[in-house]
Amino acid sequence: MTHHIIQLLPPDAQTVITVSNNGDAIRTEYQRINPQCQVITINENDRPDIPPNTVDCLAFDGIMPPQLLANCAVWLKPEGQVLVRISNLQYWQQIINLLQGNWETTLTHRFSLPEMKQLFAAAGLRIYEIQTLGSHSPLSPSPPTPLPQGERGEKTKDFGQRATSPSPVLGEGDTGGEGSQTEEFQRFLQLMAPVVNTLGIDAAAFATQTGAAEYLIRAIKSPTPPRRLLIQTNMMGSWPVYRIRTLEPDRFSRTIPGVRTVSQVKSADLKVGLPGEEKVFIWQRSILRYPQDISLLKQLLQRDYLIVAETDDDPLYRPEYEQGQFLNFRGCHCVQTSTEPLAAYLRQHNPNVAVFPNHLAYLPPWGDGGTRGRGDQGTGGSVGSVGSVGSLGSNLPPSPPSPPSPPHLPPLPHLPPPPRLPISPSPPPPLSPRLPTGVVTIFFGAFRRESDWEPIMPALNRVLARFNRGVRVKVIYDRSFWEALETSEKEFEPLCEYDRYQEILRSCDIALLPLLPTRFNQMKSDLKFLECSSHGVAVLASPTVYDQSIIAGETGLIYRSETEFETMLAQLIADAPLRQRLATNAYHWVAQNRLLCQHYRDRRDWYLQMRDQLPRLNQELRSRVPELFDN
Repeated sequence: MTHHIIQLLPPDAQTVITVSNNGDAIRTEYQRINPQCQVITINENDRPDIPPNTVDCLAFDGIMPPQLLANCAVWLKPEGQVLVRISNLQYWQQIINLLQGNWETTLTHRFSLPEMKQLFAAAGLRIYEIQTLGSHSPLSPSPPTPLPQGERGEKTKDFGQRATSPSPVLGEGDTGGEGSQTEEFQRFLQLMAPVVNTLGIDAAAFATQTGAAEYLIRAIKSPTPPRRLLIQTNMMGSWPVYRIRTLEPDRFSRTIPGVRTVSQVKSADLKVGLPGEEKVFIWQRSILRYPQDISLLKQLLQRDYLIVAETDDDPLYRPEYEQGQFLNFRGCHCVQTSTEPLAAYLRQHNPNVAVFPNHLAYLPPWGDGGTRGRGDQGTGGSVGSVGSVGSLGSNLPPSPPSPPSPPHLPPLPHLPPPPRLPISPSPPPPLSPRLPTGVVTIFFGAFRRESDWEPIMPALNRVLARFNRGVRVKVIYDRSFWEALETSEKEFEPLCEYDRYQEILRSCDIALLPLLPTRFNQMKSDLKFLECSSHGVAVLASPTVYDQSIIAGETGLIYRSETEFETMLAQLIADAPLRQRLATNAYHWVAQNRLLCQHYRDRRDWYLQMRDQLPRLNQELRSRVPELFDN
């Protein structure tokens, strides 16, 4: 159950303290999300000297000594969070064991719900959410999947045939969750009903509290409750798109106190809102028809949703948008997108547009490379090994040191924003090298890029002929590109899962990112550069899109003609230290600038800003699409 704690740790924390028997696992996983955070594990007997108001989050994973909770609370910054996963004293199987004389005495940290509320109140902490955990009361699945009719959820008129139920989220001091629905548990409730009725206990509350094997409690060091926001998304794109645009941002937004997220595929249940929640509905890559879908937008307005359109491609690429009179953008309160060129176009249809660039939710560990082959062909030869970087111990030292670098990530040099500021003169340490094999591997993987790579294919084949068997090419999806390669040293992978894509990318040395300066391409994001950089792959890219991210000659190479492409590719193949320097700089730049943990709060802040301006937005919406307000 440790993963429940990891999923709710604030991604932008600077210092996290865990009380856990799984501290190493929490630290390792969490620092893939936030590599610059100091994660320290203590046990219940430690008495570390930590200054007050310096810790972002306390996480108690199955262990919560009452006095330690109160002592640790003073370390929290204002608005700091506390996460507690703890066994439930009232779990129905524990009650049965007690009645049978088999009371389990080994679990010392086990409390009833009223006891836990008292402990938090005594520590000056405000509980704002309690979830029930256990074999019969899990958290909502990730990613959510629509369920067939007849199972959980209900059909909502005109919004699709399927809907997932909301994750168990509660108001301050309340509890929730699916509870146990097994025959054994139902029989237990039936047997206990006379006792529950005689004692005047609320039957629903008794079922919830006894059905939970554990509680996951979230609290905040604040005198006031957090503002509550529901972010509900109807996902219409493919999985790779809504992973980066919806699921991962939702996963991070969910860690903000008061925020709840519900994502559904081609469906929407408009009854998932809870009392006190302000609601946002996001149409992700939908195509609304005019006038048929006016009724859908009316339903959202009647239920007091802020309506947001989400798009990350040029709308003119799909004629259906224009055929629907751009209702997707005109008929919503506001629009969110991935790039500024896209935003500039969308403002013609709706002036309220926000840009949320694509970011990486996870950064592979520093030096992760294993058996990857850094080619040692050419003038540079192979790269020497790098010493290992130590990690924090499981216990905090008597007096806290200055925050060390996290495991696997050496200190980062200062790298400025792109594209034209000078890079720091102090070179960063090199990546842990891949094992030299004498073969340099080139990567290419993309959808619908024939017109982009055709101009450079003759130059690519000339370079391959020059280096003969010293170069291998790995291609994902684009069969035409693979067939155009005039070499036997090539591998082809059809459309594959994202993990497999990352595995192939990680095994390569150089990635080719060609984009011609078309309208469609100029609105695309630089995500492929971020992915390559995170896996230590040196990039050779076109200026379209990428000259806004790559610092030329420092974090990658940019070609502006077929001749430059040929020259630069040959240089990258021959010069291993150059590849190493570019890959290292790019990895550090991404770690400093383009991780989701550094930007995820922007969405929530903008949604609240737009909610505050809803009267103005409704007036603008009425002027654009008056039919939405007809009775």
